[in-house]
Parts: sequence; structure tokens; C-alpha cells
Amino acid sequence: MERQLKEIVRVDADKCVNCHACIAVCPVKFCNDGSSDHVSINADLCLACGNCIDACTHEARYFVDDSEAFFDALKAKTPMVAVVAPAVAANFPNRYLKINALLKKLGVKPCSM
Repeated sequence: MERQLKEIVRVDADKCVNCHACIAVCPVKFCNDGSSDHVSINADLCLACGNCIDACTHEARYFVDDSEAFFDALKAKTPMVAVVAPAVAANFPNRYLKINALLKKLGVKPCSM
């Protein structure tokens, strides 16, 4: 069974004017398809860097917020593993290890690779 990556960035087709500003700033390019009346994203190729969201002046791109589903899964004690992105250290200097501690306290298992 082939698995697809979770969609992290979405396009609001009603707001997209197919100007390709998002494609111009995308480091992958191939994850975008501008051949129809709006640009669509292939989640399997998207890095979710957010460059396209910043570049879109039409507010047609946005991050998928699945935090409610995450907290619902925590409440239901659904077993899960978290991999914290290295960017956490840059965004929370001197405090980033507290995020791991919080996740562990909430019941998330640490990822051991």
C-alpha cells in the first residue's frame, strides 16, 4: 500500500489567480502545477517551507492547521511519536528542550532513530 504525505500547504482555488508568484519562490518547483485556472500542490513533493505562502499576495495559500486533531488524539490517548524540527532550536533559543519535555508529559513518545 503506497502512502502519501500529509498535505501541509493548501491552495484556495477561488482566491488563486494563477500568477505563479508561488512557483517563482518555490525551491522545489515540481510540486506546483499551474496548468489549470489555479496553481495546485502535490503534497508528496512539497517541502512545506512556506515561501509560497509569503509570496502569495492574494492570500490563496495557507498552512493546514491540524492542531485540533492533534489535541483530540492526545485526549483519546492515541499512541503517537513526534519528531521536533531543528527549527525549534532557532525559534526557541535556550528553551527548545522544554518542548520535548512538554510533549513527553502530554503522552507523546520520543522518536528514537
